[in-house]
Amino acid sequence: MEVFALTVFVSLMLAILFAALFVAERVQPDQTTVEQAALLPLDDEPQSPPHHANNHNL
Repeated sequence: MEVFALTVFVSLMLAILFAALFVAERVQPDQTTVEQAALLPLDDEPQSPPHHANNHNL
């Protein structure tokens, strides 16, 4: 019976950890997620090359 109680305790701790991490991620909308960052190279919008101030010295 002690093993069952330990299993329930560990399961509850993992559920609380998941809920806390989920809420922490949802309250920070400014940051991009890993999935969004992974798809950035597939973006269809053309990106302009970096603009340097001293391009004429090449």
